[in-house]
Amino acid sequence: MAASLTPQLANYIEYMNEQIETSSRPPNEPASTSKVTAVGMTTLLVPAIDSARDAMKHTLATERCLRVLNAIQSRQEPTSSVDLHDLGLPADAIIDPYNGETLLTQSAESGWIVYSVGENGSDDDGQIEPDNVTNKSADIGVGPPSK
Repeated sequence: MAASLTPQLANYIEYMNEQIETSSRPPNEPASTSKVTAVGMTTLLVPAIDSARDAMKHTLATERCLRVLNAIQSRQEPTSSVDLHDLGLPADAIIDPYNGETLLTQSAESGWIVYSVGENGSDDDGQIEPDNVTNKSADIGVGPPSK
């Protein structure tokens, strides 16, 4: 029995080493550049690793959006436009983890919306409220609640 697990164990170790190496890359770099194909029992880990990576990106996007929103709201003078580079935040704090571009902002009547393009990689005009079907939002961000 142990002899039959040896190739799977080697594949598991190789796959996990690649995942560890992948985690040191910028979040917006595609994870699909995998060189190791999971086989046997290792294939059972792939959905969990992918879900964890997706959750990390979502959390990172939300955290960055909140940080930018706090910086915008702490300014003395209210304006209708903002340059995220002038907020005094570190350069990586304003980067969208999904596409590597600057986070997006939108001035609304009740406050600012700061958002990331999210999983689909496209600007959906700040649609940060979850829909009724999938309970997911097109963009990921923070802002005033919709009415």
